[in-house]
Amino acid sequence: MAGYDQSGNKVDSLKIPFELRYEPHPDVHNLFPKEFSTTMAYVKQLESVPADSNLYNVWAYDKPKETGGSE
Repeated sequence: MAGYDQSGNKVDSLKIPFELRYEPHPDVHNLFPKEFSTTMAYVKQLESVPADSNLYNVWAYDKPKETGGSE
């Protein structure tokens, strides 16, 4: 995963994240109710997400926060 950039090109210098943080993207954040009912209801909800929607913003820490890591 870290050996390629977002376009699929091989990179010379690897940058491997220490930790990933996922944040729901505003495009889909309010599409679903906060209460979870059943797994199948969840699957049906996912089917309603428009194609090419942004699902998450992904943040990566370069090293542990306790040692000065930053996103």
